[in-house]
Amino acid sequence: MPLLTVPVAANAQTEIQFDLPLLINESFTGDINAAIVEQGSGSEVSTKVRVQVDRLQALLENFAIQEQLDEWFQAAEETEVFLSDLRSRGLDIHFDKGLLSIHAEVPRLGVAAISLVGQRQPNPEDNYTQANFASGLSIFALNRIDHRTTASGEQGFGDTAVDVLGFTTFGGFEGWSLFYEADYLENDDKEFSRQDVTLIRDDFERGLRYSLGDSQPAVGSFQSIPDLFGVSVERNYREINPFRNISPSGRASFTLDRAAQVSFEVNGNIVDIQNLEPGSYSISDFPLTFGANNVRVYVDDGTSRQEVANFSNFVDFELLEPGLTNFGLHLGVLREDNVGRSRRYESDPSFIGFYQRGINESFTLGAQLELGENHALIDSAAVYGSRFGLFGVEVAASTREEIGTGYSALIRHEFEHLTKSNWFLTSDLQLSYASENFLTIAETQSGGENNNVNLALSLSKGSLGLSFNANIDETEDSASKSFSASVFKSFPRFSLSLDFRSFEIENDQSSTSLGLTVSVPIGSSRIRAGYDSSNDQYRLELSNPLSDKAGFAGVTRALANTSDNLSEVAVDAAYIGSRFEVQARHLTTNFSSDIATDTSTTALSAAGSIGFADGQFAYGRPFTRGFLIVDKHNNLRGKNVFVNRATGDSIITTAKNLCTTLVPIDRNYIERRLRFEVDDLPIGYDIGSGDVRIFPGNLAGYRYTLGSDASNTVLGTVTWPDKVPLSLKSGKLVPIDGGKEVTVVTNRAGRFVAEKVPPGQFKMIFTRDGVPFSLNIEIEDRDEPGLVQMGRLLLAREI
Repeated sequence: MPLLTVPVAANAQTEIQFDLPLLINESFTGDINAAIVEQGSGSEVSTKVRVQVDRLQALLENFAIQEQLDEWFQAAEETEVFLSDLRSRGLDIHFDKGLLSIHAEVPRLGVAAISLVGQRQPNPEDNYTQANFASGLSIFALNRIDHRTTASGEQGFGDTAVDVLGFTTFGGFEGWSLFYEADYLENDDKEFSRQDVTLIRDDFERGLRYSLGDSQPAVGSFQSIPDLFGVSVERNYREINPFRNISPSGRASFTLDRAAQVSFEVNGNIVDIQNLEPGSYSISDFPLTFGANNVRVYVDDGTSRQEVANFSNFVDFELLEPGLTNFGLHLGVLREDNVGRSRRYESDPSFIGFYQRGINESFTLGAQLELGENHALIDSAAVYGSRFGLFGVEVAASTREEIGTGYSALIRHEFEHLTKSNWFLTSDLQLSYASENFLTIAETQSGGENNNVNLALSLSKGSLGLSFNANIDETEDSASKSFSASVFKSFPRFSLSLDFRSFEIENDQSSTSLGLTVSVPIGSSRIRAGYDSSNDQYRLELSNPLSDKAGFAGVTRALANTSDNLSEVAVDAAYIGSRFEVQARHLTTNFSSDIATDTSTTALSAAGSIGFADGQFAYGRPFTRGFLIVDKHNNLRGKNVFVNRATGDSIITTAKNLCTTLVPIDRNYIERRLRFEVDDLPIGYDIGSGDVRIFPGNLAGYRYTLGSDASNTVLGTVTWPDKVPLSLKSGKLVPIDGGKEVTVVTNRAGRFVAEKVPPGQFKMIFTRDGVPFSLNIEIEDRDEPGLVQMGRLLLAREI
């Protein structure tokens, strides 16, 4: 179906441009301008999508290695590219007509389902060298203002909370890193408390991580994620991040270590925002949309770190390459309550492990094991891929003293198909069972016997998308059935979705509702308006992705919501400075049924950091993975330096009055290029390439000196003793007191240039017919090096 309902002549072309959200590996990354191009007429209409190369490269930079980017963006002169061309070059990217968004899947090392462009890996030695010794701290401060008296306290400022996280690394890229975190909570029984402390070493070549201390092990689908203190070794081709403050535990619950503002997003729309205290929560605890099968939890604990957890009824299976092994082995003691600020541990050791191996291109096997003082769990899984789709089977058994033995099993089938008429079909079916006594090592009580069947279907073509979801869930006490269907249609200036939901609990209640959502992109922002008939709810939301650009100031999100028993307003604003970040988040809720539960709070947070690398201190914006200290040379003091990403115009930080600045690193094991620009740079001052390429390891620190003594550009005219100009000759400047030689070249008229020349005395040497000719010159040491004019010089034959 064409985007415009206007007559289209034969072979005519229509083009519509607007901003679309880009999701990389199903995570929102940013908005990108896209042109929807339609050609032909009648039943012969074809649709293509064209995007900007620079913007797409900038968004992909955090997810792909440089060799992949070079493969996907082959033509240096192209400014725009069609998605179909990118797919032919190996990038799995497509336009979702149903959601009006662009989706890209960037392969993880070792996953066979997607080609990894020849399995090439970046070479750390090709990048700027990581500091041999580095250490740093990021500090996050938070306070909340209650604008009305609450049951828990009086109105006004609450208790101040401060979170400090940092690292010290020895030995550079292949060395050891000590990560540590502590927090302070005013008026708490234990105001100061340590959090994770872990000693880590990564073996990049073999993809292994060794650790000693606190960790949250990477586990399989039937396992939950406990807090463990001990030793571990693991290989996992997904990004390893053991320092999250929210962690999935099972497929439908999560744990908060500290109080936070939590947002719930269902099928792309935020449906609830709550301030939660530390503890464990189940998705079923919240009044989310019935029939929804994709729930995301966004957590903000005021430390400027947003963690996202995905909860779906589907377990994620994947195929590994033939002969590839994925595993994790963890031995230690479990944290007693697994929640909050306490660091009490059990006395008896526990073991947690998983193992996966690619048997061939179509078959992967796996197993999981948990052992504790009175607990054991064993699991086995198999994944098979064929032209009929992906099939997965998994069975597990657990036993716990005083509880007994429990079992769990699941079967999944996933299928994708593009029809000859360009309809894109996906289906996902999962059947799962858990007995009453089935438990993981991190769980203290069973959720009871459970049977679940879930089917998801989607169909899209052009600007039209349809999706269906059906779920049957049976427990010992109740049985529920839910069904949802949605139709999505995009138009030149907006998109529209219509949702139908039906929910029924056996012998209890039922619900049927309609929902309508209108989405309008405005630049990088997006406005959504919606209505839900189930509780007569109206919502209006403005979202503006938080930029990492220094100097960004504005509202990142604003929400107004009203229903038959609730009204709420939420506003989030931020300012990103070159040296710090501040944010404010306000939420007001009013319940018509119980005024005592009404709330109105504003959370204020500020964050900054200090770092040390190879003898140099600096302070700046907060970091979580590492930093790069930019150290200005003495002859650049007072100059304003801008640090940009090499593939975009986003200014990360600036430095003028201070000689150093700190650039935060947000991802590890990804090649990054940073570009430097200097205001009022003296004419002829040579800062080199003007950029630096880094490949940070785990918890990395760098020191980079911008500028040097060897920054002069020397110009003049040189002639032979007979006053004939040296035409198209190459010579050298040799330091008289020793040092690095500098190349000198001339043009046809004998005009010479020498770059990156330091102050000092030099001998300029050229040869003619094997005979050397020379003269001595001196480059003065000036406050501002730059262009040095030498005038006309006369060579003399060396004796």
